[in-house]
Amino acid sequence: MTQIAQVRYLLTLLLGTLGLTCLALSAQPASASATTPTTSDIRAANGWVAASLRSANGNAMWRIGVREDLTARRLVITAPPESARTASQRKLVADISSRFGQFATVEVKEVRFTRLGCTYPFCDPPLRAGIEIDSSGVSCTGSFLARSRTDNKLYQMTAGHCNVNPGATWSTRFANREPHNIGPFHRSAYGPAGDGGIIRVSNPPGWRSRAWVPVTSGPDTTANANYPIRADGNSSVGQRVCVTGAQFGRTDCGTVTAVNVTGDFGDAVISGLVEASICAIPGDSGGPVFARNTAYGLLIGTASLCDAVFEPARTEEDLLNVNISHDAG
Repeated sequence: MTQIAQVRYLLTLLLGTLGLTCLALSAQPASASATTPTTSDIRAANGWVAASLRSANGNAMWRIGVREDLTARRLVITAPPESARTASQRKLVADISSRFGQFATVEVKEVRFTRLGCTYPFCDPPLRAGIEIDSSGVSCTGSFLARSRTDNKLYQMTAGHCNVNPGATWSTRFANREPHNIGPFHRSAYGPAGDGGIIRVSNPPGWRSRAWVPVTSGPDTTANANYPIRADGNSSVGQRVCVTGAQFGRTDCGTVTAVNVTGDFGDAVISGLVEASICAIPGDSGGPVFARNTAYGLLIGTASLCDAVFEPARTEEDLLNVNISHDAG
């Protein structure tokens, strides 16, 4: 018997005396296959979590998600911070840890998957112009996104006369009609100085706003839920402009027929308006007026069904001390 064999024999006797099993001496580490999940294990766990997401997330702003990391042989769960989780989300995370703790990792991250789509007159995030906004029974149209010239805070523009309940929160809906708050009016004006207002966007990270206008399919428009606004400018007679109001039923386009118009609205006389052959009905107030990726103004009223007036974009910017956001994408 060689010296190595003698050592192995003696160790076997010793361990056997202690009631242990001797695993043959080897220069190689023991296999980890018993504790390392297979691809099938990870995919089965992924399927179990995926089937639980809808009921666990509910209407939570931040949602749990799941992905596979086959390189690291892990299941990665993305979940909001503990303080932001709902009771059902906390339960799901605990269930995942109990079932798959040996290969499931929780990554704290604020995630909300969205379709980026619109079902007129509502859109999923990003927040954009041309959507229906509501507060205390009043409906208007949200207009261009803008930032304060003072502190760069984010706002959504609309008509000032919409602010009939100062301090009230304005909201909109996602494409599936799920309601979500935008915020209250920060400033508004309605009178000789003009007709305009800005609503504070209370949750900018959640809304991920973009300088877009949803354009519907129509006689002279092509559907584009993400039509970008890249500039703002002044109008001139004969110019083509379009508006997406929340109630008329579609994007409508026409021609500028007059500038520097003064309108008597019964409770206010407003000058410096632009008149155009675009169609609008009640609830379209605030609608973004645009063309060629340029913001031209905010619709504030009509002389007749397809004879509307709007405040020039640059007049509104000065009135509200903001700059209309431009899309860089």
